[in-house]
Amino acid sequence: ISEGGVYRLCVEVKEEGAEKKNGWADFWKGQTGEEAEEDKKGKGLKVTLAWTDPPAAPNAWKRLVNDLDLIVTTPEGTEVLGNGRVGWDESNGVYPVRDDANANEQVYIPGPRAGVFGIAVRAPDVPSPPQTFAL
Repeated sequence: ISEGGVYRLCVEVKEEGAEKKNGWADFWKGQTGEEAEEDKKGKGLKVTLAWTDPPAAPNAWKRLVNDLDLIVTTPEGTEVLGNGRVGWDESNGVYPVRDDANANEQVYIPGPRAGVFGIAVRAPDVPSPPQTFAL
């Protein structure tokens, strides 16, 4: 993935005892080829993004060179960012904060409700492209 790029796929969570069916999900409008995978309700949905970051300069103030973001979108449309960091201020209250310090990000949703979850890997800052990753 290169800077500004986005990789997307979907995971379909079925109700307990629902008929299992492999296939494709039409979650991201205008996109094709998002693979639908299944997970049983109540087991939890865990999505992990990992990549090997190139070495930073010895005197760099920030050790992470290529910054990727993991974003999981719930069936209700709520975006959950990797590593679950949050910020707070008086005007906005609690809000999600991107993790720009780690080359591993994870989202865990315990007992997810049935529906299609969108998974996206965004590349806001990749000065040393291309950056490969694993989900």
